[in-house]
Amino acid sequence: MTQLAEWIESILTTLVRWGRRTAGRADVGQFVRSQVLYVRISPDWVSVRNVRTGQERGDVPEVVLSNGPGRRVMAVGIMAKPFSTGPLVTVVNPFLHPRSILGDYRVADLLLRQFMLEVVPTRYAMLPCVVVIHPKVDPEGGFTEIEVRALRELAMSIGAGTVIVWHGSDLEDAAVLSQVYPRTGLVLNSVSGYGGQASRFAS
Repeated sequence: MTQLAEWIESILTTLVRWGRRTAGRADVGQFVRSQVLYVRISPDWVSVRNVRTGQERGDVPEVVLSNGPGRRVMAVGIMAKPFSTGPLVTVVNPFLHPRSILGDYRVADLLLRQFMLEVVPTRYAMLPCVVVIHPKVDPEGGFTEIEVRALRELAMSIGAGTVIVWHGSDLEDAAVLSQVYPRTGLVLNSVSGYGGQASRFAS
């Protein structure tokens, strides 16, 4: 083995050892650096709160879309109230459905993405964030695995690297930041794109 090859092998070995030592801390480090969003959804109200800055955007979950090719968002929230579905536009509440928390995935994505951009500073807008998504409905028989997965993927679609799906009482900022949740609820799903899990409960 040449001296150059030995040098390269030594560097690679060092990097592998460093990666093993830090792997368990990757998710914690990502959580510390990320913007942390608390998203509450229901058929009557949706809010996105940036827990780090205290900024919050809440509104009725209605979206007005233009009909025809390339459907454009015409109005969102309370501004959608004067509109009604007709030949030119369609009014959609993506969280209003008799059998599911998600009635229209695409429109839910558009709505949450807009709210997120209003509370996340521009310099962080393209970086993965932490999202605690809280469906504020109580379906008979509980949420199905498909619904929980859809909520997780919805959060990831708006930029989440780490997703916690919470069902229970409203969370205080401290609980969202510490990832220690009250025993009055349940973490339905806890997935991190950085290899960690977040499902601790207060004693």
